[in-house]
Amino acid sequence: MMKKLLGIVVLGLFWNNVGFADNHHSFLTCENNIELEVDLKKNKVFVNGHVFEIGEKDDLYIYAKKKSGTAVNYTLNINRYTGRLNYWERGKGTKQYNCEILEKKF
Repeated sequence: MMKKLLGIVVLGLFWNNVGFADNHHSFLTCENNIELEVDLKKNKVFVNGHVFEIGEKDDLYIYAKKKSGTAVNYTLNINRYTGRLNYWERGKGTKQYNCEILEKKF
């Protein structure tokens, strides 16, 4: 009887993990053909093939940066509610873009 109960509990835990497995991964498309992939599990943001390391994240923003050696050459922050992307590049300043989250089609 205990083995059956334990088996039901374990299967229930697996079932719940499958349902929430993709909550850490999002895809966004922004103005000027910018595509973002946000992977909160790996703490990385991929922007048109470039990898940014997530430094901080809170309820409102995700902050990420890309270094070259010890110098930070790019930073970005994404507002998690509005989808607004602030993108800073050394020597060029800050640009802002509106983004939309992409939903799976199938």
